[in-house]
Amino acid sequence: MPAPQRPQRPRPGTPQGAEGDAGMRSVESKIDLIVQKIKGVERNEEVIGRTLVAQNERLKKLEAQVAAGGGAAGGASAGEIAELRKELEELSKSAAKQENLLELKYIIDEINPLEFARMDQVQEFVRDEIEKQLAEREKKKK
Repeated sequence: MPAPQRPQRPRPGTPQGAEGDAGMRSVESKIDLIVQKIKGVERNEEVIGRTLVAQNERLKKLEAQVAAGGGAAGGASAGEIAELRKELEELSKSAAKQENLLELKYIIDEINPLEFARMDQVQEFVRDEIEKQLAEREKKKK
């Protein structure tokens, strides 16, 4: 059976709460960045989706005009149709896939920022524990 490890003491010259405070700020900023990126991806997904729908409708109209023989006045040439198809393919490649969004959502759910304690809560807890231990020592001395 391995020997129990001794509790680590804070490094001399460092306030006890400074490391925890810096770590908390770091986690909070990372969470904020992830949330901002997800919001940006969602906005881009909406815009790309609307663009894809509009381009598909435009492409269908052009194909119908070409099939009907209306390539002269107001119709599209084969080059324009090819260009539209290429544009549609590029848009569909740059759109975020649902799996990617689900993965980001899973990461945020696993981090769950609501489970973290605020710094003032931790400081209050530490103060209460110190006061409790000091009171116990005073009782033992009497």
